[in-house]
This record gives sequence, C-alpha cells and structure tokens, in this order.
Amino acid sequence: MSIAASVAIRPSPCLRALRAGLLASVLAVGAWSGQPLLAAALLAGLRRDVNCSHLDISGVGEIRLTVYRKQCRACLLDGCTVWPGVLLLHMALDDGRRLWLVLLPDSIAGGEWRRLQAAIRAQLQKI
Repeated sequence: MSIAASVAIRPSPCLRALRAGLLASVLAVGAWSGQPLLAAALLAGLRRDVNCSHLDISGVGEIRLTVYRKQCRACLLDGCTVWPGVLLLHMALDDGRRLWLVLLPDSIAGGEWRRLQAAIRAQLQKI
C-alpha cells in the first residue's frame, strides 16, 4: 500500500541554529588549540544541505524532488531514518547523484508532517 503526499519544504530554523552552534564550537576549539587552519579546513568540509523546495510522493510510489527549480526523480536508499521528530532521507537522484535530506517538523507547513512520515514509511517497506 502506498500513501501519496505532496509537501512544500522550507529551511528549518532549528536546524540552522544547530548548524550555527556547531560552527561556533569548531571555531572556538580551533582558536583555543592554536590551530585555526585546522578549524577552517573542518568548516570548509561541512557542506550545505540541498535546498529542496517541494517533495512529491505519488500513490504508486514515485518520488519527485524540486531542487533549485529543477524537478528530478528520486528513490530512497538504505540508511533512511524515520523518527517522530526527524526524517533522514538517503536518496539517489535520476542523474546519479546521492544526497541526504534532513527534515524536521518545523520545515513542513501545517499538518503535513504525519502524512509525509506515513508516505516515507510506506516507501521504506518496499525496499
């Protein structure tokens, strides 16, 4: 059984605050240890998340992402995690790229969070 969901995704304020705290702590440890170049290298290694603006899961299980105004098909890979407060989605896009999509409840508008979780769980049962 498949559950359809179509949700608009906005950047999570909570995730931004967590990322800012991580960056501040890396810089503080680098400055404290006297190795600011190492801290800068660690900061350069942290990549930004994909700016996904829309996620569609059809009733037959097809997943489409809208990333930077470009729509692409995706499929879920092993390693996805569905918790009540967070979705960690490991996805393969149709052009061969792989990405991690981190979703928190504050990044989904309204009451769509539970529907999205149910749709993702239904897709993961097929893997």
